[in-house]
Amino acid sequence: CALFACEQLPDLAGRHVAIIGLGSIGLLFSYLAKAAGARRVTGVDPVDRQSLATTFGVDEIIRASSDRWVSQLSPSDRADVVIEAVGHQVATLGHAISAAAPGGTVFYFGVADDEAYPINMRLMLRNNLTLKSGVTLDRRRVLADAGKFAADHPELLGRYLTHTFDVHDVHDVQGAFELACRPVPERVKIAIAQ
Repeated sequence: CALFACEQLPDLAGRHVAIIGLGSIGLLFSYLAKAAGARRVTGVDPVDRQSLATTFGVDEIIRASSDRWVSQLSPSDRADVVIEAVGHQVATLGHAISAAAPGGTVFYFGVADDEAYPINMRLMLRNNLTLKSGVTLDRRRVLADAGKFAADHPELLGRYLTHTFDVHDVHDVQGAFELACRPVPERVKIAIAQ
C-alpha cells in the first residue's frame, strides 16, 4: 500500500519529505522516500523513534505532536511533500496541510474514520497545494513490486519485523495484542506466526 501511495506522489528525488506519524507505516514511508532519493526526510511523532531513524532513512526526528511541530515550523522548514501516516483522527490532516511548502503535495494515508474532514481551503489555494489520498489499485502488480523492492533491499524486512509471537500460545497472542496497543519506541511491526 505504501509503494502504491508513493507512485501517486511527485518524484521525490531531491525533495524534502515530512512524515507525520512514525509507526510501522510512517517508518516504511520514510524508507521509501529515502530510497526514492529524497534530499531530506523529517519524521514527526510524540514517541521517541530516534533509535530507528537511521535504519529507516529519517534525517531529522521531531519528537512532538504534529500540532506542536507545525506551530513552531519556520517557512524554510516546510516540506515539499507531507505524508500523514497517523490516521484515525481529523486534526493531523490539517497539520499536514499547514506543514506543506508552497506548491507542495499532501498525501493522506489510511482509511478515514469520519466521512468529512475539515481542511483550510484558503491555505490550500494560496499555497497551490495538492491533496491526494486513495486506496491501492492493481494489487497483484503492486504486490509483485513489493516483493521485488524487498528483494532489492534485503535489510529492510529484518529491521521492519521487530517482534514475532507464536499463534499456538494464547499468552503470546495476548502479548502481541497488548504490545500493538501501546506506543513502544523500538517496536515497528509485529507478526503472529506458527
